[in-house]
Amino acid sequence: MMSPDSSTKKDNAFSAIIQARMGATRLPDKVLLELGGIPIIEHIVRRINKCHPEKIILAIPVGSNDDPLADWAKEKGIDCVRGSESNVLSRFEESIKLCETDIFIRVTGDNPFVDPEIALKTIKHLVSENADFCVMEGSPLGTTVEAFTRDTFNRILKLASLEEEFEHVTLAVWYHQDQFNIRIIDAPSHLRCDNLRLTIDTQKDYELACLINKALASDNRTPFLREIINYLQSNPHVANINRGVEQQLSADIKKKKSQLIHSNL
Repeated sequence: MMSPDSSTKKDNAFSAIIQARMGATRLPDKVLLELGGIPIIEHIVRRINKCHPEKIILAIPVGSNDDPLADWAKEKGIDCVRGSESNVLSRFEESIKLCETDIFIRVTGDNPFVDPEIALKTIKHLVSENADFCVMEGSPLGTTVEAFTRDTFNRILKLASLEEEFEHVTLAVWYHQDQFNIRIIDAPSHLRCDNLRLTIDTQKDYELACLINKALASDNRTPFLREIINYLQSNPHVANINRGVEQQLSADIKKKKSQLIHSNL
């Protein structure tokens, strides 16, 4: 029987685009902060590599502030595209031009616990359903990816007109949902825990990530997401460290996206 990894390589070939920047307002330089001696961005690349992408591209802003991130990518042999800090859509456009695949996943540089199993399930569902866009709901914040086709991205480029649609790459899919075949899949039961926050926007998020890494990755391995969930459920005092942190997405955008997501469930 063919393994999920080899099946993805042969039939569901995809490229991963990681958007990142050093100039985060709430926790500057966070993508190069270390977890267990390894930068956050390297944790992300390692986890995405477990899915065997055809290519990984780091899409970052131009400017001296982001030079350390570009230097890291060069040292690791990772393709790097640089462009506008606010127009992230344009960074993705240039990145996609460098890829031969027709399937892509969008990954953000503040999610060191992005889950390979979730990524593979999302890609597989996108392909099997012949969808334009696919995302998983119900797992901890910071563990998912967005999967979409090249044709979908080309349509996003034509539809995007609002400032937030250029900053948030796939927002146009939700704002024009009648023009896309959107698939929202539920997280499997062992990964379903949407009250946990595993993204890194603030110092409290970082403190939580450090404790998780210390508890589960002392041997420099990548812990499975179900291990992280079990650890946090067994240690609520740790899970509560960042409980009050709000995601930095404007209330209006968050409301619109939530309404659109739940109207499709």
